[in-house]
Order: sequence, then C-alpha cells, then structure tokens
Amino acid sequence: MYSIEVNTGKVNWELDISKFTVSKSALFVHDGRLFMLNLGVANFKENQIVYGAPFLLQADMGTGAMNFNNPLPMFAYPVDFQIGNDLVLAGRNNLYFINLSDGKFFNEIDVNELRYGNF
Repeated sequence: MYSIEVNTGKVNWELDISKFTVSKSALFVHDGRLFMLNLGVANFKENQIVYGAPFLLQADMGTGAMNFNNPLPMFAYPVDFQIGNDLVLAGRNNLYFINLSDGKFFNEIDVNELRYGNF
C-alpha cells in the first residue's frame, strides 16, 4: 500500500501487506483514519470464491504505520457495507457490526430472507 503526493508523485510512505492474503478489498478514510476492508473473496469468471479470510486494517495516514489488523467473521456472499460510527457489513442472511475505533467485531444480526425478505 502506498501514499503518493498528488502534485509531485513522490512516495510519502509504503506499507508492506504482502504477508496477508489480500482479495477483494475496499479502501476508505473515516475520521482522518485510513482503513482497508478485505472481504475474503475473489471473482473467478462469473463465480465468487472464498480467497483468504476477511480482515479490517487501519493505517496511520501520515506515516503508514499499521495501527491494527483484525480478523473478521467469515461471512458468506458479502453484499454491501456501510460506514458510520461503526462499520456494518451485509451478507445474504446476516448483518455484522465492527467497531471502527479498534477494528473488533461486536455483533451479528440474523436477517433471514424468510423473515425479512431479500435485500
């Protein structure tokens, strides 16, 4: 992972994440902190396959130092996520809540399709 100065192209910092199994991921900034959400899946042709395990990484935006890298519960078929005070991940049948201050999983809610419909 690299931080690059927009105007000059100078590399500000780099963070070696090669020791982690990185698959489909999303980078986002929240409250001045850089996060990388790794979903633990990859696409192969039209199929989505499990590749590695989900995790949430937080890095310091100024230095690139890793603040934490926490494993997340394995969730089948990640559908969407929302960033608020906490991170909410939506699977086909469950919602997962992760605390953004320390990156730890803290709750799961069953949203079974038979009870709540499909979303």
